[in-house]
Amino acid sequence: YLHKLAKHFQQVVAYDLSPKLVALAQKEVKNLHITNVQVSVRDLSQVWYRLEPISQFGHLNEMESYNFAVLTNVLIAPGDPNLHQRMLLNAYRSVCPGGRVLCIVPAWESALYVNMRCDEEKFEGPYSVGVGGQKPTRTEGADVLKGILRRSGVRTKHYLEPEFRHLAAKVGLQVEMCERVEYSWRSELGLSSDCQVPPRLQDSPLPWDWLFLLQRPGSEETKRQGSNPALIQSDSETRLPTLFQNK
Repeated sequence: YLHKLAKHFQQVVAYDLSPKLVALAQKEVKNLHITNVQVSVRDLSQVWYRLEPISQFGHLNEMESYNFAVLTNVLIAPGDPNLHQRMLLNAYRSVCPGGRVLCIVPAWESALYVNMRCDEEKFEGPYSVGVGGQKPTRTEGADVLKGILRRSGVRTKHYLEPEFRHLAAKVGLQVEMCERVEYSWRSELGLSSDCQVPPRLQDSPLPWDWLFLLQRPGSEETKRQGSNPALIQSDSETRLPTLFQNK
């Protein structure tokens, strides 16, 4: 979607951990003759904004230089419980006071709903925990308590709505809007045609992800609230995939 974003922002800076995906995106940008999009590699697990001007991490003068940031299904890797907080904190540090961060994350409520409906229809869905009356293993049970489910075989972090609100608040971001991003059963089940969707699922409420629009408080409000204590943890920041500057 870089070509669409390029129409609405003066500059789009996009990052990914995979050099192969970055190369593909760079090729697409070049083929479409887009001049205001930069795509490069940055590691989510590394510290951003260092004193040394190293491209992999960014220079300190890059902090607070963006108006808008997007994290689309980025905060989904299982692991260190503080990992996602560090990622979101990096977004906080990237946008200017009053800037916004748009996040799309898998909905835990939707995963439970999809799993239940597929089990009722005796249809193999994307999730396997508890299907057919089977009890989860001890490892699976521990993952479930953390919001981690195997989606098409890949362990993926899912979020309760209040859980993500709490995560945003911990790094100093305010929730401006929360909405569902619905998608088809065909897409959720990985089918090639709507005709393959079980009839009783076709009329069911659709699966969804959570979309959160977050805002960094403005400078005056930040002064009233005091400094963000989460910034003390800046030694473990990460990256975010797409940053924008308005026209």
